[in-house]
Amino acid sequence: MSKSALPLLPATRIQSLEVCRGLAAVVVFFNHYLYAFTPGATALLSGTPLYTLVNGRSAVIFFFVLSGYVLTFRFYELNDGAILAKGAIKRLPRLAGTTTLITLASCALFLTGAYHFAAAAAINRSGWLATSGYADFPAGFRPNFWGAFWQGSLGTFLRGDDNYNTNLWTMNVEFMGSLLVFGLAWPLRNLFGLRGYLLAAVLAGLFFIFHEPMLLPFIGGTTMAYAHSRRAPTLGLKAKMLAAAVCLVLFSYNPSSANGAWDFARPEDAANRALYDIFFPTCAALLLIQVVASKGQIRPVGRMTRFGRWLGAASFPLYLCHTLVIWSLSSWMFAELRPAHGIIMTTAVILPVTIGVVLAVSWVLTAFDQYWTRLINRGMVTVWRRFGPPPVAILAAELKLVEAKKGQ
Repeated sequence: MSKSALPLLPATRIQSLEVCRGLAAVVVFFNHYLYAFTPGATALLSGTPLYTLVNGRSAVIFFFVLSGYVLTFRFYELNDGAILAKGAIKRLPRLAGTTTLITLASCALFLTGAYHFAAAAAINRSGWLATSGYADFPAGFRPNFWGAFWQGSLGTFLRGDDNYNTNLWTMNVEFMGSLLVFGLAWPLRNLFGLRGYLLAAVLAGLFFIFHEPMLLPFIGGTTMAYAHSRRAPTLGLKAKMLAAAVCLVLFSYNPSSANGAWDFARPEDAANRALYDIFFPTCAALLLIQVVASKGQIRPVGRMTRFGRWLGAASFPLYLCHTLVIWSLSSWMFAELRPAHGIIMTTAVILPVTIGVVLAVSWVLTAFDQYWTRLINRGMVTVWRRFGPPPVAILAAELKLVEAKKGQ
């Protein structure tokens, strides 16, 4: 296959797409910030393409599509089943290190009284802030470190527990979707060929209608990875500009927009509404990946490249930690400043402080996340050497791959 499909490929990930992942985390941050301190602000943008900038749900769908893509692309390229096996084995511990640290930190903030979301919500009537992100606290809930450890390490992945940090609701979907694409990739690559597209479509339909619609983005992502492994995506400049405009519109999907812009795609029943909420952002995410992964994209240079790389690496920690900052420091500042000052003055003070603290905490968490990932990878090497295929089998597979490439 042509390597032009991968202009930048650090550890199987296209750097430009990682930057997009970081930007999606920023969108979720602003979505939650507005929900917390200016609850009506998102309604002003709803129904316009600018709503994309604060549409946290679409950003999360992009996370899922991109996971389906990057987790399986290298396998499609190399046809090495060990990539799938290793990925499936280490997926939960890879994610659980940072999520556990976050839930323990949140528990500490609960126990020390550092959360001030209730006081801030009493001023601006933010339902999201009053319930710490619509957390579903069980009756008699009392924060404790054992419960926080359980939730961050296993509970959020296996059961969807998220009351220490409601952003964790995505972890159950992320884990199950990852296992799905790891299981789907091998037959898609080796058994069905082009008919794999039909298989993926059928599976997508089954999950979309009968099971868990949130798994559709993963299936879409891995299907696109398979397509890109067979042929490098290519779009001209005009096509990219048109596709980017379409992405901006689709990512802004909101059937509840006050101006009725999406009335033509507003189903009456709640079940179909949930499906539409996933379908439109999934299409936008696939189109965005097609644009960014195509030949000849504009690559940032210098400081923007370094910041973009960091933002991509920090996307997961930033996504997890920003709510803790909003519920604690930002809420305390809001409760202190808002009674005496207007919303503009209050925001002018709180927003830059919140951004600075979130970036600082993200920097620390990113360092931990990268260390934890290296630790998991080293452990995986040790486990694979002991329990994986013998070196002779690996060498034979590599020779077979080389011969196959020569025959192409």
